[in-house]
Amino acid sequence: MTSYPARTAGFLFSAMVAFSSPFILTGCDQDATSQEQVTVEAEQQVLSGKVMYRERMAMPPGATVTVTLADVSRMDAPAQVLAQQHIENPGSVPVPFALRYQAAAVTMDNPLAYAVRAEIRGEDGTLLWTTTQRHTVELGGELAPTDVTILLEKVGQDSQPDGE
Repeated sequence: MTSYPARTAGFLFSAMVAFSSPFILTGCDQDATSQEQVTVEAEQQVLSGKVMYRERMAMPPGATVTVTLADVSRMDAPAQVLAQQHIENPGSVPVPFALRYQAAAVTMDNPLAYAVRAEIRGEDGTLLWTTTQRHTVELGGELAPTDVTILLEKVGQDSQPDGE
């Protein structure tokens, strides 16, 4: 027959295992969730920067800034949008932006095949400022996304012929 202290120790050990099992399993579950979160964050990249224009004038109330990151590698097809951000009532320039895109969407075949563009529209949807040049960005591989400055041109600024 087992002695009383041995039975008590066995009972205490069993009780301790039964009591601590849910906490151990909960800890494992948190590790799995953390790993999934790290994986999702590793799959996403962020391209940040600022949008600005040269004119010394305030942006009209109700304006919206739209910044787009696109794959422009296909010559005879529309650009594929990888990320887009709409910033409503941004205040004054420069307007900061952060475009989140899937790293898997970027290929290393042509890392310079990506461009970012921006535009500012008035409350009624009228185009006020836009990019007039291609702003190429290097994405993928070991190239870390960097801050991009996008300089916009006022729409209609040079559209009037001289003398009119």
